Amino acid sequence: MSTLLRSRRSIRKSKSWSASSKNLEAASAHTHQWIEDAAETKIVPIMKFTKTMKGHLFGLLIWYEHPVPTAPFEGTDNKIKTLRRKAYGFRGREFFKRKICALHAARYALVG
Repeated sequence: MSTLLRSRRSIRKSKSWSASSKNLEAASAHTHQWIEDAAETKIVPIMKFTKTMKGHLFGLLIWYEHPVPTAPFEGTDNKIKTLRRKAYGFRGREFFKRKICALHAARYALVG
């Protein structure tokens, strides 16, 4: 069996990024092993992905020390972007800042 085929199978059979390993060392070891296995496949898109993943590895693995979900931040960011699109009629920068601060307290969707 060729090494290319063998490494493809090992990547496919590899455990997914498991939330069951709760510590940073186990997650780091598993991730580094997956990156090595993926690089051995010689498949260009996978090799590009592993290069990207290596660049973001610190940010990906830091979740094991600080498991903070990003959904609230992304939701607030989306509300600010929507407000900015609607903000062409606002009087000034200070009024826009006040509207952003008011977004935090608002429990309604930005419609319109």
